[in-house]
Amino acid sequence: MLMKKCRSTFRIAAGMLVLGLFLAGSVNAAKNLMVCPGGCTYSSIQKAINASSNGDTISVQSGTYFENVNVTKKIILRGIGMPVVDAGGNGSAITLAVDGITIEGFTVIWGWDGDYYSSTSAGIRVTSNNNIIVKNNASNNYNGIRFCFSVNNTLMNNNALNNDIGIYLESSNNNKLSNNNASNNDIGIYLDSSSNNTMKGNKASSNSGNGISIYDSSNNTMIDNNASNNNDAGIFLLYSSSNNKIYNNILNNTNNFHFFESNNNTWNTTIQTGANIIAGSYLGGNFWANPKGTGFSQTCKDMNGDGICDKSYILDGNNNDYLPLAKDKIPPKSVSNLKNVSYASSYINWTWKDPKNIDFRKVMVFIDGKFTGNVSKGKRYYNATNFPANTKHIISTWTVDWNGNINKTWTNRSAWTAK
Repeated sequence: MLMKKCRSTFRIAAGMLVLGLFLAGSVNAAKNLMVCPGGCTYSSIQKAINASSNGDTISVQSGTYFENVNVTKKIILRGIGMPVVDAGGNGSAITLAVDGITIEGFTVIWGWDGDYYSSTSAGIRVTSNNNIIVKNNASNNYNGIRFCFSVNNTLMNNNALNNDIGIYLESSNNNKLSNNNASNNDIGIYLDSSSNNTMKGNKASSNSGNGISIYDSSNNTMIDNNASNNNDAGIFLLYSSSNNKIYNNILNNTNNFHFFESNNNTWNTTIQTGANIIAGSYLGGNFWANPKGTGFSQTCKDMNGDGICDKSYILDGNNNDYLPLAKDKIPPKSVSNLKNVSYASSYINWTWKDPKNIDFRKVMVFIDGKFTGNVSKGKRYYNATNFPANTKHIISTWTVDWNGNINKTWTNRSAWTAK
């Protein structure tokens, strides 16, 4: 029987174990097992797992646990105070070996196995399906978080920093990666023979190699990601990586892209209203920048001010961004309906309506010509105090968007304090 393998090691089938658990069953209510360095029933995470049943929760108190944790039950594994699992360079720190596990709140370190060029070890290694992996930190591992022949997982709000590879998907499909930080690695995020995954809101920056590498992987969707300040390329597509949808991302690198035998990828959606990744008002393609400020999106013309460059960005003969994002240079509109709604002998309270610009951020408030503070979008009032009685005062406002554009058209109103 041919078995799937994750690179150089065979994936161990868990069929007999799952069948045994199913037949054994349990009528007991789910338990919460506590692990801590001292004073608890369990001082070893693995021993608590071995004693658990499907549906249980294992809560691990802060501390450092020197072990290789193999999760073989459908449980919730929850860290309290970010406990550290240290694999000591002897395999993976935590392995998710059965389906339906939730793991959150761990720091995993030194997941190695001695073979630099073919290591499958990781801080968190996933060889099962339908798992939820949230709010973990993986550092100083060969792979920070690695999926092997694994489908339908959710990876959210994790940090994979200072690893050889931050997040690695091998032959893993239909996974959701959102709001993860894969920075300061050799490679930030690596998709290898993996399809139909969604990457949204991730950061892959300051890696010594590529921010995002896509190898023989197709039909993935990548939106709202930031790949900046990487040494090699922001995104590298190679060997038949095609039909990927890549738009509304920030790429700010000396070399934003590199292609090798990859084509037919889509680099923009249809133009439509909506807040884009640089706080503009329209969705289209990607924001192409470089650290010198001379990137395509930083220098393109946008005559109608819609936040979309007037010309397409030709990446190569087979890859084009037809709607590259342009740097927003247009400030928001002014506030309206500015008026005082209450006053006394020592204060005046003014209100207004915010402008409707999607990228509007705040109102700058001036009292009697002196800047006195910022009011965030949605607050819509300012209470000025410490005035003398029976005195006239003037409120003036400017508006600011998320790109720092300031509308310096004054909107003014005056009012008197009570006698």
